[in-house]
Amino acid sequence: MINNKRILAVIPARYGSRRLKQKNLLKINNKSLIELAFNSAKKSKYIDRTVVSTENKIIKKSCEKFDKDAVISRPKSLSQDNTKSEKVLIDVIKKIGKDFYYIILLQPTSPLRTTQDIDKALRKIDKNKFDNLVSICVTSQINSYYISSTQNLLIKKKKINVKKKNFKVNGAIYICKKKNFLKEKTFFSKKTGFIKMPKLRSIDIDYREDFIKAKKLIENDFKGRKNYN
Repeated sequence: MINNKRILAVIPARYGSRRLKQKNLLKINNKSLIELAFNSAKKSKYIDRTVVSTENKIIKKSCEKFDKDAVISRPKSLSQDNTKSEKVLIDVIKKIGKDFYYIILLQPTSPLRTTQDIDKALRKIDKNKFDNLVSICVTSQINSYYISSTQNLLIKKKKINVKKKNFKVNGAIYICKKKNFLKEKTFFSKKTGFIKMPKLRSIDIDYREDFIKAKKLIENDFKGRKNYN
């Protein structure tokens, strides 16, 4: 809870994956990507409840090992390759979100995101009265998109400009005011704020090489190094 506003964390974790099979169940230090995300949320000063949204019995059983009440079942129709996270979030909100003011979406594929990142983001959205907030990082990818911002607000996404420093949404943190989100059904409104995360902690696991890189960083205790932050 932050300033008497209850917070629900949602971890979307379907079984299928187009590029890296069963990636949400891959393990680092004997913990699945789902459990790593769950633990980072549970350590937050502000989050009141953390749940995993899945359609799969194997994932459900794996979650019961660390929290028997963690799973919120979703229909298979919301577990396809083209299913948007926004639809998954709306499904969870309708089922258990009544008493929460903020909803934070934490994808398992960002295992280098920390509890400190989460709490910093929650403080910022509340202090600045944003409707939404997302995490971003520096990017040098020519075919990517970058973030243009003014007065702490993320205002638009454009094609990358190679002559300047560019940012992209890194997929680690999405926060919304529940009431506004149910109306707009997007994290990118006129009042979307952002927090910057270091590029090395912004790995979004999509391919095997992403997982190997993240695994090495975590297992080598990269968090203790100065350049990690």
